[in-house]
Amino acid sequence: MKPLFTCGLFVVAVGILSNNGDLCANPLTDKRLHEDSVERFVAVYSHVGDLPSKAVESRLEELTKNTRQRMSSRVKDELQIALLQRLTKEKPTVALEFALDSADENRKKFVKTVFDSWSMVDLEAVITHAKDLNWSDRTQAMKSIVRANLEMPLDSLRDISVRLNLDKKQAVEYYQLIVNVELVDDPKTAWYGIAKMSKQDNFSWSSDYNEILSRLAIQWFKQDGVAVLDQIHDAPEDTYRTGVSLSAVLDFLAQRSPRTAFEYVTSLPERDYSLEELVIRRWAETDVHAATEAVADIGSADTRENWQREIATVWAAKEPRYILQNLDVIPERARYVAARVGVATIAESSLQEAGDFALQIEDSSLRTIAVQWLLPIWSKEEPHTLLDWFLKNPSSTGLIEKIREQLVYHTLDSDPVRAFQFAREQQIMNSSGTSGIGLEAQILYNISRKDLNLARELLADVRDGITKRVAMLHVGRAMRYQGDIREAMDLAQDLTETDRGWYFDLVTYDWIDGDPIGFADEISTLPTTETRSTAAQLLLRWNRRYDKLTDKQIETLQKHLTEDDVDQLYFQW
Repeated sequence: MKPLFTCGLFVVAVGILSNNGDLCANPLTDKRLHEDSVERFVAVYSHVGDLPSKAVESRLEELTKNTRQRMSSRVKDELQIALLQRLTKEKPTVALEFALDSADENRKKFVKTVFDSWSMVDLEAVITHAKDLNWSDRTQAMKSIVRANLEMPLDSLRDISVRLNLDKKQAVEYYQLIVNVELVDDPKTAWYGIAKMSKQDNFSWSSDYNEILSRLAIQWFKQDGVAVLDQIHDAPEDTYRTGVSLSAVLDFLAQRSPRTAFEYVTSLPERDYSLEELVIRRWAETDVHAATEAVADIGSADTRENWQREIATVWAAKEPRYILQNLDVIPERARYVAARVGVATIAESSLQEAGDFALQIEDSSLRTIAVQWLLPIWSKEEPHTLLDWFLKNPSSTGLIEKIREQLVYHTLDSDPVRAFQFAREQQIMNSSGTSGIGLEAQILYNISRKDLNLARELLADVRDGITKRVAMLHVGRAMRYQGDIREAMDLAQDLTETDRGWYFDLVTYDWIDGDPIGFADEISTLPTTETRSTAAQLLLRWNRRYDKLTDKQIETLQKHLTEDDVDQLYFQW
């Protein structure tokens, strides 16, 4: 049977793929061709093969220009490609010109078709005609050249990339995407060549180099076995890129023979923590009990505990419910990791279930850790339900004092009023960190910076004493930041005289620190002579250093000084 024409990687012949003589006789307008890809393939290439050479170009132009065709869109698309493939075989420069001049919706696939076919028969011609095209077309030419010349050394492909006025790493990118390493006869030699090339190019960061090196290393391992690990490990790092390949082979080995991989990483002359973690995790994924037993025999306590935490992470992610109910199966120092991972894993499908499991943990410390780990997850997914879940669950009672601040802050963004109310209900703790300040004062600091009006409303419900003073200071400072100076000063009217002095002093210091020049113009807004005098003295001292105030501002400040502050100002320290 006579071939019609060579196209891509296949040869089409009349009647191929079917013994049905009617198949090839089907006109291209037959509706069956739209759905039947085999019949469509044979019909299209039979039609193109029967055309005389001089008719190919005109048929292609006619098909492209005439939008009203009786054939289906699929038949038309494949017919255009087949015609262009044949035109490329017979008149490649004409085919390229046709593709480049095509409408936008067809241009990309037509250019690809031409370069794919042409690269198989005349590489130099492709380079010559593509090197002065735009970047997109040159890139397509490079892809086609790589696809058609995978047997060519990669360094030669890189040189071609440069000849096409492209970066040589593009050749590496396309090579690794296209090549099937299982067809590489000598993966060892290929690996050494590309690893050295990567180092010379300083492309060790390149994901394309890493990908192809990893795949070649695994193929090499399939051929030569465990000895490959030592050969890669011992390859001089200043000459070859080795790390990623070693990880890839160990990962491959650990999924099939984890004990062998474990024995290898533990026998290395110098520890490699990333390889250890990789192997331990893979082993835990396939046989967690065997991995646990192997790690238990490790002499170094630090190493043993690190690996136990890795195993706990994998096990808890795989069987979170079992682990949270049986944390004693995990070595003691790794249990907190298992508790965290367990609740986080369950929370991916059900926050409520994750919370219930967390609260049912018997050990109080681990229970606290699990709940604390769950709070930010819950507040992100369902912030409005967090407090209700926690407060309505009878198992949460003993936890409130330990996680009250986290509960408040994780509720704050979604429901600031509820967060404030919950904070106000909490007992004031006399710890060194809070100095007996109620939690609601700390919450008002956050609220005042997002919603000042709400903060002013809530201020009336703050508990008296130092909590009230601190909360008022937070709101007053927020008012000052927004320019509400008089309101910030009026805020202190309900305070005692002593507390007012404390409040004014702190607001004054804060104001001077943030906007000294603006404060000089607003000093008259301060409510008492003493406060105005103290502020004036501080501002004049500040101006001695920075010399930013005008003569008029200095004169105004001097008028507000009391006699004592005048003496203090001009006393020679």
